[in-house]
Amino acid sequence: MRFDDALRELSAEQFLDALSPAAEVRGLVMSSRSAFGRDRGGTPAHMRTLGATRGFAVRVVEPVVVGGAIASSTRIREAIAEGDVQEAQALGVVPYLEGVVVTGDRRGRELGFPTANLRFDYAPAMPALGIYAGRVTEAGEGVSAGHPALISIGTRPTFHAGSAVLAEVHLLDFDGDLYGELLGVELVSRLRDEQRFADAEALVEQMKRDAAAGRAVLGVS
Repeated sequence: MRFDDALRELSAEQFLDALSPAAEVRGLVMSSRSAFGRDRGGTPAHMRTLGATRGFAVRVVEPVVVGGAIASSTRIREAIAEGDVQEAQALGVVPYLEGVVVTGDRRGRELGFPTANLRFDYAPAMPALGIYAGRVTEAGEGVSAGHPALISIGTRPTFHAGSAVLAEVHLLDFDGDLYGELLGVELVSRLRDEQRFADAEALVEQMKRDAAAGRAVLGVS
């Protein structure tokens, strides 16, 4: 069913009718604040009344409260957008990125920190620009799940002022070819903001500090 203007105008009853015969409704799970159908007419109370005549049950699930506020997809998206991956994790989501490794300008290899540049076949909800410590969730041959990594989300301002936002992954203690492989990484902790350096030497020194900080966060010697 395509969510278009016609579907949007259906009442809650009409929407349930439209599900049949593909799906016979036996039960609905809703939050106390949720509603569906035109003018949000499908409230839990109304669905319970309707279910009594149509033969389906309604279960109301109370919201989960974390840190004094309701856990919601909006709150999770806001935390990720701010780079607060710890907040997202507290809400039950470990932010991750997954993309195909493509050829970059190979500058990272020249600096001693080769990176896997990710191409996305979807529009990812990018976290705040910066450097993150993380772990591999999926990769090609020679890389096991859980492999520690540094993830750069940014525009590479030291060399490319005003360029597009890229996701680059440096796998710690790994030297191999992942081109064409699907690579997934979890974002465990945000280490610092993205920043512009005066020259390549200053950038390399900071990358060394980032690697040390990432190892400490991930518990890698």
